[in-house]
Amino acid sequence: MLRELGEAREEARSERKAADAMRQQVAFARAQVQARDEQKATMERRLHLARESVQVQLAMLEEEVQAANLKLSSKDLELELILEESTAREEQTQG
Repeated sequence: MLRELGEAREEARSERKAADAMRQQVAFARAQVQARDEQKATMERRLHLARESVQVQLAMLEEEVQAANLKLSSKDLELELILEESTAREEQTQG
């Protein structure tokens, strides 16, 4: 009986050790998951900021393109006026 009691105690100690080891593994795994979650959140914030930055840069480029198109249109009109004036002078000279 004492022998069985000793064996039962030893088995209980062994199970406690195994349970403690498992608790440590679970705690370590939870810490890793939390660290990964924090990294993910940080990366998502960075991605969001990068997207916003790209959107701002795109808007600036679109404004530059619009300004360039307006300048081209202005130059086209200016050239048309010069051509019309030149044609009118030529007609007056010949006419």
